Amino acid sequence: MGFKEKLGLIFIFSTGLASLALFIAGMFGMEFTEISVLLCTGFVLVLVVNFVSIHSSGDVRFKRGQVSMWGVVSGRNLSPFEPALPAVLLLLITLLVAYAFFRALDKPIEAYDAVSIYGLKSKMLYLAGGVRNNFFNIIATRFQGAHPDYPLLVPMSEVCVYSLLGRFDDIAVKIIFPLFYLSFLVVFYASVKRITEKALPALLFTFCLASVKQFADYATIGVADLTLGIYFGIGVIYLYLWLREGRALFLFTSSLAAILCVWTKNEGVLLAGIIIAILVMSCLRLRKRSVAHLLYSASGAAIIILTIFAWEFFKREKGLKNENFNLSMITAKSLVTGLKKLPPIIYEYQKHFFGFKKWNIVWIAAACTFFANFRKAFTPNIKYITILLIICAAGYGVMYIFSAVEIRFFLSKTGSRFLLHILPAVMFWMVLLLYERD
Repeated sequence: MGFKEKLGLIFIFSTGLASLALFIAGMFGMEFTEISVLLCTGFVLVLVVNFVSIHSSGDVRFKRGQVSMWGVVSGRNLSPFEPALPAVLLLLITLLVAYAFFRALDKPIEAYDAVSIYGLKSKMLYLAGGVRNNFFNIIATRFQGAHPDYPLLVPMSEVCVYSLLGRFDDIAVKIIFPLFYLSFLVVFYASVKRITEKALPALLFTFCLASVKQFADYATIGVADLTLGIYFGIGVIYLYLWLREGRALFLFTSSLAAILCVWTKNEGVLLAGIIIAILVMSCLRLRKRSVAHLLYSASGAAIIILTIFAWEFFKREKGLKNENFNLSMITAKSLVTGLKKLPPIIYEYQKHFFGFKKWNIVWIAAACTFFANFRKAFTPNIKYITILLIICAAGYGVMYIFSAVEIRFFLSKTGSRFLLHILPAVMFWMVLLLYERD
């Protein structure tokens, strides 16, 4: 891993793990003071820095010649305009990131979900000075639509900011979200460059991702959907690198990202479960995988499974259940009625497919790339990412079909968010189809 890639991962993982560690410590009675929060986050930061440094040996070494910052292979003649293209793309990405920070810090938290779900919980936790025994009961009984069953990565991250500042600040707390945006763009660029072996296409794909309006908008409003998409994107990227290169660091980076998916949103359980499924599928190719690969993959899957069971057990003990969708809704009777929801589901998603205002042409480009490289999509290693994305689409479809919420209302509120969850993974998959060797 390169230095910038490590920095991006350090912020992304430190924020998620610090929020989880603070919550666990709070459950055991720790008071949220400036000193205790500082010590907790500092301890997590040290662990994460050590984690991303394991087996890392500086910048990525490429097999087809050393590539400079501008994608120049030594000895190749360049046109006079080629060196300027990466600089222009880098400038555009910088402007997009700067604008995301400006929009985030221009005004306090105001989006409905950011206030009523995440901001409410963070303020209650901060004012209480810890996680009180009746916290979840108060959320469930006194606040309509606050979703007490939602994981607490965003609220606990906001508690960290409030505690370190020593006061409420509904503007400063929003810096978390553009920092996630910036950090992931750095990680995404490094990952794409590892595949393309050139800076120019890596910068181009990074710009394409950064310029998607829905992706940039959610870096400014204070909800968990962008964060979930980032963790899932990291999980998919490093899962593929594990399958391709077999480095344990990549496997455990993917597993850690899957764990933090679970801690970010309810949908993270599905996304983490899909990563588990791909790890299991890769283990079935025993003739082409070593025993060490099998053991590492099994350990990575086991860590994610234990996290899911621990969170689901905790929710059950607290009596927390999602009113929109839960496993008890999956019945034969609801399947019959749920199939009638397919037309509005298809209609909603075709709007997003051609929704240039929110998505540019990213979904059209993804579809064209898939059909143009259909055989390559099912070659070894890449096929796992293709299958993963197919399962994602099917999984979200099942959630809609069996959900108890009126389907058109549910789709209007969540359709674009669900696509945001898989956008980084889809962008990386497009890179694989276009640049990865068969």
